[in-house]
Amino acid sequence: MKKIMKILPLIIVIFLTACGSKLPAEETIVALLNEGQDTVEINTEWLDSGAILIVDEQEYTMVTTDSIDISILGLYQVIYTYDYNEQTYTITRYVIVTDETSPVIIMNGGLDTIKVGETWNDASAVAVDNSLEDITVISMGTVNIMVSGTYQIIYTAIDSSGNVATLTRYVTVVD
Repeated sequence: MKKIMKILPLIIVIFLTACGSKLPAEETIVALLNEGQDTVEINTEWLDSGAILIVDEQEYTMVTTDSIDISILGLYQVIYTYDYNEQTYTITRYVIVTDETSPVIIMNGGLDTIKVGETWNDASAVAVDNSLEDITVISMGTVNIMVSGTYQIIYTAIDSSGNVATLTRYVTVVD
């Protein structure tokens, strides 16, 4: 989904439909989406800013029964309607639920300074993500307990949307 969103520009299509008889020539009727949020990060709040129908200078609040599921990535349609003079007017808002946030890696506490020849145990790390999915943390690097120096253990976490996080643990081996 993330790759598609980067390739395709966000296109908001507005449909105004008048069903039924012809409009009176003396009235100007326009349906407008209120300025609002059309992209929302997964598992965050989305506020519906609504839409209005303007007949000449009179405004009417358009209604919808649609909703979006902020826990599932995807493209959602929110269709607003208003009946005026026996005609139904509609306008559509498209809302995209995305995941652009990298997981957060939390390093478990551990002993990161040892003497040459002592055993070092990697305390590892855990990851949490706004998608609420289980994220596996992968560690890379080694500590040579026989040679003094500072060693890096790099933790990496990738969520299902491809967002990556890394965190480095420094282990010091002293004489």
